[in-house]
This record gives sequence, structure tokens and C-alpha cells, in this order.
Amino acid sequence: MSKFPLSFVLAILCAAFAVSAFAATSTEVLYVNETQSGTSSLLTYNVNPITAASTEVGNPLTVGAPNVVPVTIGSKNYIYLWDGTDIWVYLTNAQGVASSAFSQHLAFSFSYPVNTFLIDPDHKFAYAVVTWQDGQGNSDAAITLYTINQSNGSLTDTQKVVATYSSYYYPLTSFSFGTAGNRMFVGTVDDGPFTCNPGFDYYDVNQTTGALGKITPLIEVNTDCGGTSSVAVTDKFIGVENACCGAGSGTLSIYKESNPNQAIITCQSSNIPFCGDDAFSLGFDPLSDNIIFPDEDANQTDIGHIDLATSQIVASPSTLQGLPSIYFSPDDKVLYALYPSSRAQAQTNILINSFHASTGKITASTSLPVQGTVTVAATTLKN
Repeated sequence: MSKFPLSFVLAILCAAFAVSAFAATSTEVLYVNETQSGTSSLLTYNVNPITAASTEVGNPLTVGAPNVVPVTIGSKNYIYLWDGTDIWVYLTNAQGVASSAFSQHLAFSFSYPVNTFLIDPDHKFAYAVVTWQDGQGNSDAAITLYTINQSNGSLTDTQKVVATYSSYYYPLTSFSFGTAGNRMFVGTVDDGPFTCNPGFDYYDVNQTTGALGKITPLIEVNTDCGGTSSVAVTDKFIGVENACCGAGSGTLSIYKESNPNQAIITCQSSNIPFCGDDAFSLGFDPLSDNIIFPDEDANQTDIGHIDLATSQIVASPSTLQGLPSIYFSPDDKVLYALYPSSRAQAQTNILINSFHASTGKITASTSLPVQGTVTVAATTLKN
């Protein structure tokens, strides 16, 4: 007769089944593009979201561009590799490994290099963003629409410029989608005399045609130019850090994206020490359950769990040393930290972390050495 009670045996069997079921239905993929002496090499890793262990799959692939955008369309997986002048499309297998030959190569035909290439969350449209400064000192931008063939992932340039922008004092600094895809968020800075206010505007997105509406203000943070301020936006929340005078002087506030005029959570150093510090650049995890706070004063990256039930930020017991660039798997199960974050230096390693969005806690970590100038992209493939 077994020494163990039936309930214990069933629990072990259920846990084993859950792990095997996850492994059978999802694959965490990490793409690492290393550029050395002008040559880019793409490496592909499968990552265990429980142990954070990584396994290289396939062979390194020499590619023509450093930036990687993974996309799943139906049952097929693709990666788009782009730089300022060109883009390549590769089909990948169930492990995320790209084919040895690309399926499409397009040369951009713009007067200025492409600054950002992004794909809507429905994977029907892509947008090439070009930014420049004109002869009058205006910060200009133009966004061109591409359609994505749902059968083979190929791109078609519609030749439609779906948005243009020009401003002397308000340059656009970033372009991104949330998970819903009904808005394209654009970072801004009020760079007028004696002002340095960060913020976000947005374009409404027609998810049937890909067209963009008029640019609309979302939030602008009044900032002391001698201090720091950082803003992060998702479909769900806006996070704002504002510090006038160094460590302990600031406030971290959370707003609903639908109402940027009324904070739903306010946190200061008396609540959590990092809330009063200077943030390098705020961010959220994919589920918007946690805010990532790169604390310049403490030289560490903190994680704050957003507890709507108590209207509080709860400090995670987990922190990351330094101020790395942070990436997440789309399912929020793996956090990747690229060291160092500066593009002026060669990167040295990626810290891979098993992440729990429900608490903001990291439960396992491994280190992956890298070389050269590195770009990173992560995806979760459903098998």
C-alpha cells in the first residue's frame, strides 16, 4: 500500500499534467540579434517559463537588419527584420526558428530612414514611421500604411500616408500599440521655452481599413526642468513619475487610460521608497498588472504591483540590479533584462526571469551571455 495519501498523489499528477500541458501548447521564444563589425546574426532560444532556462534552437542566421518583430497569423509564425531602409520577412517553425531564406524583401522608398516599424495587434496592418527635422526647425513625421497578406505574411505598400505631423515645440518620441489595437500611442515632449513636459497623444485606428484619425492629446505632465518625469501608457493605465529635487521628492501616480485627469493611485516615498525617486523610464508589463520603475537614485529596477482593490501599489519582493532594458513575453510569464541598456555600449548579458504577474515576483533567473550591439524580441507561440 502507498505511503502517500490519495490526495497527495492526485495533486502531484495534476501539477505534472499542468506543466506538460503548458509545454505542449505554448513555446516561449527569445530572439537575440547580435551586430558586430556591421554584420547582424540572429539567434533563437526557447525559454522555460518556470525555470527561466534557455535552449538555443536552430543555427545562427546572418540577416540584413537588427530589428525583429515576431508575428503569428493564423497557424503560421513569421518574423520581420527591418532597419531604416529595408525590411525582410521570414517564415518560422513551431520553435520560432526562421527559414534559411527570406520569403520577401522590400526596400523602403522614403526620403528619410524609417524610425519605427510596428504591426497592429490584429496583424492585419503595418505602419512605417519616418521622422525628421525640416529647414524651419519643425519636428516632422509621416506614417505610411502597409497591409499584411493573411496567407503568407507578405507586405504590400499601400502608398497611403495615413498621418502627417509637424510641430516646432512638440516632437514625437515614440510610437506603440496597446493590446486592443484601437489606438496608436505616440510619446511627446513639450520642448518650448522653459518647459520640458513629457506626455502622450494618440491616433484612433480604424481596425477595418488601417486608417488613422486625427492626433489627439492624452496627457501632458507639468515638470520641473531641474527634476525628472516619466510617463508610460497602455490600453488600461497611465503611469506618471514626477520628482522635483532628487531622491524622495517625487510621486508615482496611476491613472485609468480612459480618464487621465484623476489619479486612482498615488504613491510617495512614505508609502514605498522608490515611489519618491527619479525614474529612468517607466513601463508596464503586458497585462498592465505591474509598473516597472527603473530607480536612478538607487541604481536598481523596482516592480510595483497595481492593487485596484486597495488603490495601492504593492512593492514586489523582487528587484533587478542596475537599469537594464526590459522586455516581456507577450503572455507576461517571462521578463528579460538586457545589460547594459545604453546603445552606445556593447551589451554583455540578458537576465532571463520567471515572472508572476499576479504579484510582480520573480521566482527563477538565469543569465545568457551576448556580444556586440544587441536587439531583443520575444514571442509566445501556440502549438
